[in-house]
Amino acid sequence: MFLSIRRYQDLLIVLVLGSSQLALYYLLYLVGDFSKAIMSFVGNYAALFLFYVSAIVLFKMGIVNIERRSVRVLLLIFPILFRIPMVASQVSLSTDILRYMWDGMLLSNGIDPYRYVPSSNELQRFQNVSYYVKYDHKDEFTIYPPLAQVFFALNYAVFGGNPIGIKSLLSIFDIVNGLLVFMIVMKLRQDSFGACLGALIYLWNPLVIIEFSSSGHVDALAITLLLSSIYFLVGSSIDYSSILVSMSCLTKWFPLVTIPLFAKHVHRHNRRFFWRGVLLTCLVFAIATLPFYLSSGFGFASSIADYVGNWRFESALSRLLILLVHSSNLGESLYAKILSYTVFLAMYLIIIRKSDLSGKTSVIDQSILVLSLLYFIFPAIYPWYAVWLLALVSLLEPSAKTWLCIAFTGVVIVNYVQQFYSLSEFQFWFAYALWYLPIFCIMLSYILASRNGKPI
Repeated sequence: MFLSIRRYQDLLIVLVLGSSQLALYYLLYLVGDFSKAIMSFVGNYAALFLFYVSAIVLFKMGIVNIERRSVRVLLLIFPILFRIPMVASQVSLSTDILRYMWDGMLLSNGIDPYRYVPSSNELQRFQNVSYYVKYDHKDEFTIYPPLAQVFFALNYAVFGGNPIGIKSLLSIFDIVNGLLVFMIVMKLRQDSFGACLGALIYLWNPLVIIEFSSSGHVDALAITLLLSSIYFLVGSSIDYSSILVSMSCLTKWFPLVTIPLFAKHVHRHNRRFFWRGVLLTCLVFAIATLPFYLSSGFGFASSIADYVGNWRFESALSRLLILLVHSSNLGESLYAKILSYTVFLAMYLIIIRKSDLSGKTSVIDQSILVLSLLYFIFPAIYPWYAVWLLALVSLLEPSAKTWLCIAFTGVVIVNYVQQFYSLSEFQFWFAYALWYLPIFCIMLSYILASRNGKPI
């Protein structure tokens, strides 16, 4: 009997880990509106994160044979099951999906979403829908790029104003992301153990599941396109890689900072492919933006410029500068923003110039660095932004950086505590510091590596 149990211990451990998490996701579904029971949400999330980290440790230590076929099947089945109650759950932590449905409705009716703010008199005939009534940024232009708008319109054409439709589609893309992680790692280093572990790190992460399957953020699709671009880059299919990274940027502006890294890597290996890649990138941007430009000019770009200059938020770098000069007035002046963006741009250019991008892995590694740097100058950083780092670090061999990115997806949830729970000033600043600590440590790891003579 003991031998029989020993034989199936791998399956039993995975079943216990998976079933426990599935029960917790079902309990989250029963909570309903997470924002009105935020501490209950955080407690459930902490338990989910503990099981998630336990699974990684057990597989990393070899206690569970991750390469066993039946274990692999369960590793894929459970993440699908985790996402089902979250897709059916109430959208409560973010109102972004309401804007997706609004923009999709406008474009499906032949109206350029960049032309009017939702509260415009010209749109009165559409303003009786629930996703207009509940939306909280009615006087702001949309910040979502052209390809995201096309996705919203297609979703509206199929599912109408049902949020479960778009959440289901984004959950499918999210599962594809895990499969892409597996495929990229196999192509990079033919490491089946590392490929399975990378897929586990991504697919089982509770932040990924809650933000994409429950809140329905379009980042899931943008990450699919970025990972697809990396897959073709690893396979030296530069044309496809250029097209897909451009499409990722046109779905979410976020990965724009990675394009120079891709370009520098290609330029070092084959200049002919480099110029073809540049041409294809420009062509994709032109095709995607031209219809909107003809309708509303540079509305698709001016909206993000307004967001970057939004004075309702302060970036971490701005706050740090205010602390260093001991002046609260600096935070309200134009100089704080200019100084923050200047410091970012200088550091960004240094990274691009000094980065050793001779190998495919280095492109992924440096993308983590520039995205981490970007977090410090964002006017507002939201929990789901951490998933971008997690997706990229899942492609690399496990290291301290891996655990820092995993930790980031754990502590970033304090943003919701700040947002929905009344905190004292001390509690607020403690949560704020905790929030940025993993990112600071990731940046520090690169600095230390550079001081030790390793390439940035």
